[in-house]
Amino acid sequence: MRVVSPVPSLDGFPDRPDMRTADDSSAHELTADGREDGGIVKRCVRSLRGLRAWAFRRPGGQTAWRVAVAIVGLLVVILGVVLLVFPGPGWVVIFLGLSIWATEFKWARSLLVFVRRQVGKWTTWIRRQPRWLAVVVGGAGLVLVGALVWWQFL
Repeated sequence: MRVVSPVPSLDGFPDRPDMRTADDSSAHELTADGREDGGIVKRCVRSLRGLRAWAFRRPGGQTAWRVAVAIVGLLVVILGVVLLVFPGPGWVVIFLGLSIWATEFKWARSLLVFVRRQVGKWTTWIRRQPRWLAVVVGGAGLVLVGALVWWQFL
């Protein structure tokens, strides 16, 4: 038995919560006991989709939702910038904030697609290089990061 999943595609939410995109028609199997087969991320996305639909049905809800997404994304990006100076996954958190913005804003979605494409090109290029060059490039990157951290604490 197949069930249509309301989980959004990688492109984010559709423009209107009551409209499904072609990518939203992805279906997945039910488990043996009849529950939907999905992890915590899928359940959270379904809950957020329902909350978004509820907000969009209210007067001014679309604006309130977009402001909330902008604020949450900004807070996550700021946290990522702070983590750049301290030990932690700063760039990952910054890209998470950008992904949050990309659910509602086209500029963030296109920036995220551009960044993913560039990281993919860089990864492909570095894999084709001899091992010694990859080590040199990685070492230069570590030296650069170390210099930036040292400069910040002067």
